[in-house]
Amino acid sequence: MEIHVKEDSKKRAVFSVRGADHTTCNILKVALQKEKGVTIATYSVKHPLVDDPLFIIETNGTVSPKQAIHKAVASIIAENKKTDAEFKKAS
Repeated sequence: MEIHVKEDSKKRAVFSVRGADHTTCNILKVALQKEKGVTIATYSVKHPLVDDPLFIIETNGTVSPKQAIHKAVASIIAENKKTDAEFKKAS
């Protein structure tokens, strides 16, 4: 995956994610929406065969979009580790 930043300010970030599919984007979107200080976390894909997903993140200023992304990714990793441990325990 490649990330291309289109806009980066104190309260708003816009970036595209080359190579990401809806599964990856939805996981990140939901994790971002759970983060405190995030007011908008969404993405769109104009055409799934030719366009990359475009994320838009806005915050209330208590956290930067970049901080929110890092926290969201960390929570996704933690959740995946927990799920992996549960599957290993069940096997």
